Amino acid sequence: MDSTNSTASDTAHTLSPEENEWCCNIKAACITEKVKLPQNDFLLAQFAIISKGNCQKAIKRIKKYNEVVVEQYMYTSEVGLSKVGFTNSLMPGVMQGVGGPLSPRGS
Repeated sequence: MDSTNSTASDTAHTLSPEENEWCCNIKAACITEKVKLPQNDFLLAQFAIISKGNCQKAIKRIKKYNEVVVEQYMYTSEVGLSKVGFTNSLMPGVMQGVGGPLSPRGS
């Protein structure tokens, strides 16, 4: 087996030390400013990467996300997962390609 294709060498979902520091700083800033933290570390990492570690930009985005997505639409990770399951029950197999390896059209 080619080691370049192994899961152990896949860093697609691994934060760099700098990105990890951004997450820690943004989490601390949220706590200090009494802003509701994102529901999970994956969302926190997304806000950190999008803001490139700028705490004030991240806080602004997190507040807006909480206001619109969480409060207005009552979205949680659990709700999202249940919708995926519901969609898959209506159209079996429709979600198989989501998050999987990319393949050329028609294959």
